[in-house]
Amino acid sequence: MPLVFGGILLAGGVAILLSTADSFLLAPATSFVKDIYQKFFRKNAKQGELILVSRLAVIGLGIFAYIQISFFKSVLSMAMYAYTMYGASLTPAILAALLMKKVNPIAATSSIIVGMLSTIFFEYYSVLTGYKILNLPTVIPALILSISTLFILNALLRRNT
Repeated sequence: MPLVFGGILLAGGVAILLSTADSFLLAPATSFVKDIYQKFFRKNAKQGELILVSRLAVIGLGIFAYIQISFFKSVLSMAMYAYTMYGASLTPAILAALLMKKVNPIAATSSIIVGMLSTIFFEYYSVLTGYKILNLPTVIPALILSISTLFILNALLRRNT
């Protein structure tokens, strides 16, 4: 392949990679700023403050992502971790919102947080020690904790309202 065409092909590949990485950082940072920071902490925040917090969130998420990928030895193990994170944290809340009559937002958010934190804990415990908790894949205990959190909090919060 001529050098010019190879350079154009390489530049296109890098552009695709950086565009995807940029989107994967901007989407959760924007969600954090709009759905958590502005909603719960600074309802009357000005646009400049929201932009600053968004930029800091992108930097924080990027550092957190880099720390996470440094624990894995292969792309396949990173992909399994990503799917486990998605399956144990977001999936129960999404299915509950679609299938249940009324889901408390605090219960759904708590379920997502518990699913994320338990996935991180079980996965890093497995990577650092070489042992799996109860000899199960990470998704099983993380999913059980996430679903339990969703149903228990939903029942408790519905009873209190």
